Amino acid sequence: RRPLAAKGLRVLAAGMMPVICVGESLAERESGQAEAKVRAQIEAQADCLRFGGEIAIAYEPIWAIGTGKSASALEAVAMHREMRRVLQEVTAEYADGIRILYGGSVNGENAAELFSHDEIEGVLVGGASLDTEHCAAVRRAADGYFGLGTAGKRAVKAEGFGMNRIHYMDWISRCLH
Repeated sequence: RRPLAAKGLRVLAAGMMPVICVGESLAERESGQAEAKVRAQIEAQADCLRFGGEIAIAYEPIWAIGTGKSASALEAVAMHREMRRVLQEVTAEYADGIRILYGGSVNGENAAELFSHDEIEGVLVGGASLDTEHCAAVRRAADGYFGLGTAGKRAVKAEGFGMNRIHYMDWISRCLH
């Protein structure tokens, strides 16, 4: 059993939700290896993902962590689609219940655009959570897309996860990379 997957299993067994972070380096992205890198990272978590329970996977491009740089919304959407395909291959039984978050330098300036895409089911906020203005803007953006009045696919996906789509867990993302 892989060490990180074993940690995820322990988190699930303790009744908590693991947030598994995956992402590529800038060199991997520029050389066209981003999807292969993320696929391998997800496949390495198969034991945890097949356990079931409340699980989230955050796409956090390594090159974006703490840099203020962020993947474009369309780059994030493309990766989230690929991640969903990989989850279907790894654990078809539980894939639809696994929330896919974006966590690459989310802030008040890019949150609304990120939330406007169905593939981005929430965000993992790091440094912006320390800035009250950015934090409030991210919260407002989330409320606009995931609020109680939201209808359709997003409201259905929110069931079982509560309405909180923002995860302020910079320390977790740093521990899991």
